[in-house]
Amino acid sequence: MSYDNACKYLAEQYPAEFVSWLLSAQSQDIKVLKTELTLERFEKDLIRGFFREDVMRESVIYQDILQQGLQQGRQEGRQEGRQEGEVALITRQLTRRLGEVNSLLIERIRRLSTEQL
Repeated sequence: MSYDNACKYLAEQYPAEFVSWLLSAQSQDIKVLKTELTLERFEKDLIRGFFREDVMRESVIYQDILQQGLQQGRQEGRQEGRQEGEVALITRQLTRRLGEVNSLLIERIRRLSTEQL
């Protein structure tokens, strides 16, 4: 959404007094408004209309959210790796003791949580 379309959206959604204030606002007021917009739950396209993508990527909040996402992804990856390792270990042990293990049994083992394994 372009800046003009974002302004049009605001004009359609908000009272005329607000739009008048927005058009006459000083640079500092616009910065405050942008901060407020990021805290609200607006459509992505509306917020993108006010912020350039490269500026958003450099923001502290964006970097923090990105780091949180990466950390969560690493944790989930480690958890999945542990679970796969435990499934492989149990499958090997069953194969050694019982010979060929039924594929349905292996699938049921894969569905177990780490705690259940």
